[in-house]
Amino acid sequence: MASQPIAKPNAATYSLKDIVGHVLEGRVRIPDFQRGFRWQWEDVRRLLDSIIRGYPIGSLLLWSRRASEETLHLGALSIQAPAMEEALWVVDGQQRLTSLANALDGRGARDTRFATAYDLADKTFVKGVEERSHTIPLPIIFDLQALLKWFAEHTESNVYFDDAMHIAKVIRQYAIPAYIVKQQDEAVLRDIFDRMNNYGKRLTRAEVFSALHAGERRGGASRPIPDIVEHIERMTEQRWKDLGAVGRQHHQPWQTPPKPTLPGYQALPYRRGFLCHRRWART
Repeated sequence: MASQPIAKPNAATYSLKDIVGHVLEGRVRIPDFQRGFRWQWEDVRRLLDSIIRGYPIGSLLLWSRRASEETLHLGALSIQAPAMEEALWVVDGQQRLTSLANALDGRGARDTRFATAYDLADKTFVKGVEERSHTIPLPIIFDLQALLKWFAEHTESNVYFDDAMHIAKVIRQYAIPAYIVKQQDEAVLRDIFDRMNNYGKRLTRAEVFSALHAGERRGGASRPIPDIVEHIERMTEQRWKDLGAVGRQHHQPWQTPPKPTLPGYQALPYRRGFLCHRRWART
């Protein structure tokens, strides 16, 4: 493995519409060291539910490098991908991107893991895309022209038109932060992938809530958000120090990624494996 540090990753933000578009046009690729798709429909539903609630779903780690022409198989999708100089190879985010591309494209409904519709009356995601009262298949919600046509054909649901347009806007414009690494040595990316999936020590739920509620336990007012963030960062930094020895053993120092800016959001600390990821909260 190379002994020089890799270049600092670029921070980017993709709308859900754009990143799914990149998947469907063949710009997003899956490296051969990635595991197979393991999620089930309930995992996909929870992901979609997080999106319409405005919850963070984690950042992506993408590897920018050349890709040859090939037929991609992602879930139920077969995509004819052309050769390109700067494809985006997924190091972290495969399950999420595969789920979103399949759930939001009509061809994905052939696989029951992805076939999803939105019940406008109950305001919930439901399994399957068969015709039901006030229920719209998710690929139709994602396609504005198809959505307008659906309401023209289902006039009994017109009372839900504004709700449906709002859901469509939230899904299409949902912002996903990403780090993009430019590195030709695949061994480096394998090492990053292994560290993220094997060496990581996440904060436990108990540790996070301990930081959030420390002020209440002391009988005083709740701690200000900056103090909570600083406290969590101290805990994560202590955990990250344990990984320093691992990095030296692999002779592959990692430069901390830049803090991306995301309008309407603030970055909160979140460690996964050897890399520094950030989760996002609305401001």
